[in-house]
Amino acid sequence: MPDPDLKTVKACVFDAYGTLFDVFSVAAGVREAIGDKAGTVTAMWRQKQLEYSWLRSLMNAHADFWQVTRDALDFALSAAGNDDPALRDTLLDLYLSLAPYPEVKSVLSALKRAGYRRAILSNGAPVMLDAAVQSAGLDDLLDEVLSVEEVGVFKPAPAVYGIAVDRLGLAPQEICFLSSNAWDAAGAAYFGFRVVWVNRFGQVRERLPGKPLHELKTLDALPGLLGGARGARFASAGSPRRTDFPSIPGSMAIRCRTTCRCCAFPAWRAIRRISTASPCTFRSGAGSSVPTTAAAAGRPTIRTARTISPRPI
Repeated sequence: MPDPDLKTVKACVFDAYGTLFDVFSVAAGVREAIGDKAGTVTAMWRQKQLEYSWLRSLMNAHADFWQVTRDALDFALSAAGNDDPALRDTLLDLYLSLAPYPEVKSVLSALKRAGYRRAILSNGAPVMLDAAVQSAGLDDLLDEVLSVEEVGVFKPAPAVYGIAVDRLGLAPQEICFLSSNAWDAAGAAYFGFRVVWVNRFGQVRERLPGKPLHELKTLDALPGLLGGARGARFASAGSPRRTDFPSIPGSMAIRCRTTCRCCAFPAWRAIRRISTASPCTFRSGAGSSVPTTAAAAGRPTIRTARTISPRPI
């Protein structure tokens, strides 16, 4: 049955690893290589992969997810008494061809027919995500594949969820975010997304700020929650895409102290696209250059009628 709390949704954004792609599909390859220690190594590999992403974020020592995945595997193999570099490289390559969960293609196809935009937002490095998407045959079913490498920090940092707001040109409440990770679901809900937790592994809900609206075992029920073809009206209305912002190349974003009326969301918790098509009250005529995340990346800044001081996220 459709959920009224999801009636504002125009796009579905998915976590990749554990949500669309089965991270434990590597187990067969690990078992073939190291025998009866495969289960322990696979579980420890995944756990250390997550721990290292969180710890690197706290240490302000970012490395891409390929390096994190490699370091985590090194730890897991060493703990199992195997430090063979050739074995590590063989197992690491398995992450480039993870199997999708059985319902993934049918659910993405249903959302595409219904007019909902579909994207991945993942800790994964672009090369990892591209390989996994192509291997799983999902290329034609996704509009965007978004990586944390755009902001250089891992989930659940608010800047990561802001990537989807920026690239899709939507307010947080217009995005349904789906993750199998309880901590990711909590982080996305706290950011302001409409969150559906895909609890594939029977996890206990985290005691963290941010609560998902729904808990599912698989993605199968998602189209029904959204109301099926009801989403097609958004496609016909012309949802904004990156190409709708020709005057602003690349990803333009702003962080400011107060609540922006165009998205009704505290801007210090979000990264928000500012464009000629936006009714944002912070964009007007000539004035002082605004400090932006784009400026830090060497892209042109926009100008406003007043300077808005950035506030750290």
